Amino acid sequence: VTLVFARSAVLNANFNPDTHLIGVRIPDNSFIRSVCALTQSPLALTSANYSAGQSCLDVNEFQYLHKSLAAIFDGGPLGNSEESRLGSTVADLSEPQSYRIIRPGSALEFVESTLMSYGLTKIR
Repeated sequence: VTLVFARSAVLNANFNPDTHLIGVRIPDNSFIRSVCALTQSPLALTSANYSAGQSCLDVNEFQYLHKSLAAIFDGGPLGNSEESRLGSTVADLSEPQSYRIIRPGSALEFVESTLMSYGLTKIR
């Protein structure tokens, strides 16, 4: 799940400089959380695929990028279904008391039910 917020003035201006929004993801993965804990700061990351391309589920699916990367950590396949390829559900929370789904992703029902349980209204 990726949540999008209005950018804060304290955020490094080099992160997404052409937009007033910033996406935040806290992965449900103990390895990535451990790396974040060691750095004691957020990590700026991108997905291992071309923008708007199919999500990769295995490190071999983005071999074309390997030579451009400093490190690759293989935690095994991320899933084995077409639903796994949908990527994260992206919800824009930049407007008060409302949300807008930017990308449905694999957790759409969970995200919408959670946001509605907190009283947020869906913007189409």
